[in-house]
Amino acid sequence: MQRQEKPLPQPPHGSGYIPAKPPQSSSNLLAEQSGTFTREQSTKLKQQNESLQHAIQKKNEELAQLQQKIAHYQRYVKQQHESFTRVFRKISSVFEEYQATVEDANASAIEVDSVDEAIQAYAAFSDSEEDFI
Repeated sequence: MQRQEKPLPQPPHGSGYIPAKPPQSSSNLLAEQSGTFTREQSTKLKQQNESLQHAIQKKNEELAQLQQKIAHYQRYVKQQHESFTRVFRKISSVFEEYQATVEDANASAIEVDSVDEAIQAYAAFSDSEEDFI
């Protein structure tokens, strides 16, 4: 008997022939998984690097602000020290002037007192009548 070929019926709408993927060998699968892992790890490291760079930038800004504050406080302390030194020197010079004035006043008072006392003592023991006038 002779064989005749019959035409096949039409396939349902939307269906079609999809070729099956050939089975992957274990080395291909391992390489693909390794590549995926490497990409994921690279992405993760890039994100970590960006966050660390941002943290470093923030710390550098804080450091700059603190250095400005330190410089301001150093200027303030220096100014206060200079003011204190000026006031201390002024007080010292005023006390030295006062001491010199008091010493001069005491010296002149002592001289006047000793001269008056000498005159009175001389007059008390003098025989001359002119000394009493």
